[in-house]
Amino acid sequence: MFTPFILETQLLNRWKMPIFDNYDMTSNLDNHLHTFSNQMMFHVVGDLIWCRVFLFPNKTCPRMVLRVTPNNIDCFDTLKAHFSIQFSLFKPATLTPTTLVNVRQDKDE
Repeated sequence: MFTPFILETQLLNRWKMPIFDNYDMTSNLDNHLHTFSNQMMFHVVGDLIWCRVFLFPNKTCPRMVLRVTPNNIDCFDTLKAHFSIQFSLFKPATLTPTTLVNVRQDKDE
């Protein structure tokens, strides 16, 4: 899934991984990505480490398996895009006033 460059990137010796929940397919996907990004910003370690840490398993949720071709993910933005696409079915539908105004009833309804 990751490019060799990401797989070969070493974690810093004294770096401590932040504690965060893996995506469990019940919470808001966008909120999960936003929360992860906010937590990782305090640990300025770089985009390559973000990729490796994002899919790291923890106690509450096993490793998330992304179905992508080998060597396809080269940065966190690419990982985030694939993750969003694969789990988009779990995103809650957003209804706005504009959406409701544009609802029309057909003649036979």
